[in-house]
Amino acid sequence: MQPILVSAFLLTAASLSAQTVVGLTANIQAVASQDMGANCQVRSCNINALLGGNTGNPFDGGTAVDMRRGGIWVTNGVRVAMVDFPGCAVMCPPFAPAVGGTITGLAMHEASGNIYALTTAGALYTIAATCPWQIITRCPLSQVIPAGWVAGGLAIDDRNDFILIAAADPATPGTATVFVTTIASPCTPFCRIPASRCGGNVLNTPTGAAFDPCASTVYVTDGRQTTQILCNFATCTFQFQRCCLNGNPNNDPYIGLCLQPTPSTSTGRGCTTANCPACTPTHTVSTVPYPGNPAFNLALSGAPANGLGYLLIGQGPCQVVGVAFSCDAIRTIPLWTALGPIPLGGGIGCTGSANVSLAIPNNYNLCGLQIASQWFMLCNTAATGSGLSNCVTWTISGS
Repeated sequence: MQPILVSAFLLTAASLSAQTVVGLTANIQAVASQDMGANCQVRSCNINALLGGNTGNPFDGGTAVDMRRGGIWVTNGVRVAMVDFPGCAVMCPPFAPAVGGTITGLAMHEASGNIYALTTAGALYTIAATCPWQIITRCPLSQVIPAGWVAGGLAIDDRNDFILIAAADPATPGTATVFVTTIASPCTPFCRIPASRCGGNVLNTPTGAAFDPCASTVYVTDGRQTTQILCNFATCTFQFQRCCLNGNPNNDPYIGLCLQPTPSTSTGRGCTTANCPACTPTHTVSTVPYPGNPAFNLALSGAPANGLGYLLIGQGPCQVVGVAFSCDAIRTIPLWTALGPIPLGGGIGCTGSANVSLAIPNNYNLCGLQIASQWFMLCNTAATGSGLSNCVTWTISGS
């Protein structure tokens, strides 16, 4: 059934909306997300006790979204941890990585599962993103940025396997630049993109950078303001697009930046018919549906034990009303495909569960595509009953 689903992916037009950047703040140390749309709205959760405060160096720190695990790596320059968002629940406890100097930038390469780190020792590290990290290799930043410059922002273009290093001369305002290298040769730049403007303001030395591979857009922050730049790396051309001032309540500067994937949303509530155990089947998604994700997980829990499940997938978003069926309504309309039957297992009552790993096509033209998924169940009872889960809307996006 998967080829049918892939065909539906490819035939459905996608649209892109304003992105949300995520920054680690320097003083209170919160993970703050900022909408780069019309209002530049900020939301945050506090992790100050987790990392132990800032180091005193304004360029130390970094953030990186790990789409394989659905978390955000954060560092104050000395200690590293992974948290989820928006709750900041710890997914990997703090540790001190074995790198030279302190960390000034982080970025994740999804295809390899490696994380990259800039350090004050003048190196760019390639690291296996385990918990804790395992160092793979490093190369000298002296081959990338001029002497006396500070590299405070790092991002990766997963679509083209490019590395973006944001740096400037702190003694010379207006020098902020994005140096572009490749995953194959991390310290050999082939393009430079000026990043010295944020609206009518001068962007100072970068403290963070992020990249949207779906829109070929780089975001660079000096902690107080974030500039958005449309890039064409093939011709090394660019266009300044938008500026957002840091809008968190304490005007706490960002010391890291990354792009938050579009979050999933839920519609409706799980239910079962009279001939089933009285359950509330719950559908959730984990990891991120980015182009090329080999195992995007769609899960079911709290389902009738020993029944059969069918995963319904259709064009998003989930319908609020839907088509009346079983105990509620099918909300994945128009329906593309149904995967199953899948044994739900469990013991008795509502202990049934299931997981489907879906391979997302490695096609960035799908960015912005909304997809709806919902579970339908047949109960293992003498008089066959049925049930439905909530419906989840998820969006293919990059980071």
